[in-house]
Amino acid sequence: MTTQSRFFCQGMSWGSFALLYGCFSIQYVNAKDSATLPTQVTEPNNIAIPKSNSITQLSKQIERIAVSTKLPVKPVNDIPKSISVLNKDDLATWQIDSLDDLVFAMANVGVRGNSAINSGFHIRGVGSDNWHVNANQGIAVAFDETNIVSPYVSQLAAYDLASVEVFRGPQSALFGINSSGGAVNFNTQQPQLDEYTGFAELTLGTFNRKVLTGALNIPINETIASRIAFQRELRDGPWTNLYNNEPMGDIDINSWRWQTKWEVHPEHTLIYSHEKRRNHSGKTPLLGGGYWDIRSPNIVSGQITDLNAAPDCEAALTRNIAVFISPSCVSIIPFTGGQTQTVSTGSWATLYDASEDIADTTFTMQRLRYSWLGDGVSLKSITSYDNLSAQYLESLSNLPQGIGFMPGQISQIKQWAQELTLTWEVTPVVSAMLGTYFANKDSQLSTIISRTDNDGAPFGIVPSVVIEQVDKTRSWYGWVEYDPDSPWLFNLALRYTQQRQKGVSTTRVFAKTIDATPAAQTLPFGSFITKNQFATLSATPAGICPPSVGGIPCMLATPVSLNAYLTAYNADVAYFIKNNLNMYISTSRGFVGGSFDTRALAAFAGTADQPVAPEQLTAFEWGIKYQSAALKLNSALFHYTWQDKQIFDVNNLGQPAFVNIPKAQLQGVELSGEWQFTSAWTVDIGLGWLVSEVIDVGTLQGVKTGNALTNIAPFNHTFGLHYERKVWDSTVVAGTSRLSLLTQFVGPQYSSKDNDQAYRLAKYKNINVHWQHTLADLPQWRFSLGVKNLTAEKYCLKKNQNTTLSYNLQCLPNIGERLWYVEMRYSYEN
Repeated sequence: MTTQSRFFCQGMSWGSFALLYGCFSIQYVNAKDSATLPTQVTEPNNIAIPKSNSITQLSKQIERIAVSTKLPVKPVNDIPKSISVLNKDDLATWQIDSLDDLVFAMANVGVRGNSAINSGFHIRGVGSDNWHVNANQGIAVAFDETNIVSPYVSQLAAYDLASVEVFRGPQSALFGINSSGGAVNFNTQQPQLDEYTGFAELTLGTFNRKVLTGALNIPINETIASRIAFQRELRDGPWTNLYNNEPMGDIDINSWRWQTKWEVHPEHTLIYSHEKRRNHSGKTPLLGGGYWDIRSPNIVSGQITDLNAAPDCEAALTRNIAVFISPSCVSIIPFTGGQTQTVSTGSWATLYDASEDIADTTFTMQRLRYSWLGDGVSLKSITSYDNLSAQYLESLSNLPQGIGFMPGQISQIKQWAQELTLTWEVTPVVSAMLGTYFANKDSQLSTIISRTDNDGAPFGIVPSVVIEQVDKTRSWYGWVEYDPDSPWLFNLALRYTQQRQKGVSTTRVFAKTIDATPAAQTLPFGSFITKNQFATLSATPAGICPPSVGGIPCMLATPVSLNAYLTAYNADVAYFIKNNLNMYISTSRGFVGGSFDTRALAAFAGTADQPVAPEQLTAFEWGIKYQSAALKLNSALFHYTWQDKQIFDVNNLGQPAFVNIPKAQLQGVELSGEWQFTSAWTVDIGLGWLVSEVIDVGTLQGVKTGNALTNIAPFNHTFGLHYERKVWDSTVVAGTSRLSLLTQFVGPQYSSKDNDQAYRLAKYKNINVHWQHTLADLPQWRFSLGVKNLTAEKYCLKKNQNTTLSYNLQCLPNIGERLWYVEMRYSYEN
């Protein structure tokens, strides 16, 4: 077994690259020997040697960042894929406080937010618009190599992390189901056997923001150690409820993690982790959008005139007493709890949906990891159990017609999973891996709709839906690498997956009284029917059934069933022109599992039992990677083709449903790099360009051939400028300071499948500034100061159209305020 060493530098990494401001080396086994290494990176004291004896050794020491997910530990530049890595210092610089904050640090990485408690990643335009608790996602999100179960956990805290790895392109061959567009892996800090360490960090910011984070590593004896970490975050809402003038959009997140490591034998290690996270945050509101000019011939397609354009409707607004007065203009105002608001051209961007939403998510993760490291062979076992409980209550009591409903969702997911991986050195130039994955998931999604007003139009019938489902996933996979003593490198990975879903969708319509008298009496204000109450109503009701809704009887139980057999592959070829310069070609296929339309509306539309086909994505990619002591570049060209892309649309019967686009495609370019042009100055940049197109719409009505896909900006970029030097010598505050200017730009994009101009999102930018200072005499102390959204720009992340009021166009905003913060961190080592 041949052990090699590569030289590493610690500091600010961006994408695949890192800022050189303090170096160490890392020992690793060459690709064909690396199966004998543990998955966590250690710090030996050697410097780099070339990949192959046939390549001239570099005259300079070159920094490399290692990736330890799924495959044996390997430097990024030696992996023929587009991968970005952020270490713990980078996470502090970019202020990665939640999982969603990754979008500010990487080009072509975004998030589609839908509420305060859930959202979904998208990479290179690939993701999912289905944010329901049991929905399949296009991007795998993993902690310590184990996928988490739902988009409801994506907005939870990111704390005590060792690194974050972002894999671009289909990753189903290694990460399994629901990773057609890529994967994001969060590596937590692991217990250490040899030292007491810990830290405490306090962050204070505007809107009464308070974040307390800490961790403590405790070596119990020579073979056992534990690590405890926690984070508590509170923040008042930056928006104001127009109905009661109370703040909305608050943050209340509580997280803790306990891990214990037992080195049973030098070759055998057990790590148990238990983590619990609770998110009890408020709603991200909707933002006012402008006026409709209903005299326009394009009113059907959603023609809208923005207020900034000074439309003709503006003059009519001052004469409006209510939104329905004017025969030619309709004002687009946020929900207001039934109260009419006066809107002016200068205030539209600060008026928000006033509905009161309550969100509460509790997520528990348990992991037991076992690893055996032999001579040229290793075995890894990961057993996981996840339990997710989510409650989401949304008030729509503020519709102008006065018909008020409160749709609430109560969700529960329990998943048990087991993964086994065997890696070995077949020959001196061939390494291989075989693995298997089993998972059983029980999910329950309850949508209960209640009345919230006493004065509106009478409507005593309340529809409710409960979807109970059991998912079983069985998967087998393999990987082989051929690394001859030449500039060439070859990788091949294959996976076969069986997916089985079975359940029942129960629809129930009931009135205030069991015999439906009086049929038109409303429920009391604020009433909410819980899941347990719903269960008591599942039996055939005594007495008279309430009137049907849309032809649905008072109770209807619809069985659902789906079997899918899926294959994924990944084939890579890399050619090392020099040790620090290589180019690669990759082809891969990923998939998103089949599913059912989990919305309550599907049950009433009669589409709940119509399965949605699995989504498949085939990708071709060509890239170049270059690294020197001062310059790092990574570029890629790629082409994606979808089969049966999953979307929400209108089916061939004219009913809203979760359906498939038969064929679509996307082309793109990425460039990321870092240049240290002086000893103190470093610049890093990421550029992304994407073009998408629908090729075949089949029988869909809301999508047209040639349309662009939603939520894909043709152009986006990130930029970071960093300055670091020693300051204030011979004073008590002498130390090293670092100032970073961080920007993000996202071009215009559509949030509508039919590319309606009313749903074209404007371009936007973010500017963040971060300064941190480490004391020279007391290096355990670090102080930081910064601001997010320096220009206080307001923009829309997504536009929504109220289905009851087809002309009520609104958008989901970011936080359009400057968010200042100050931070103090103390680290302890013994």
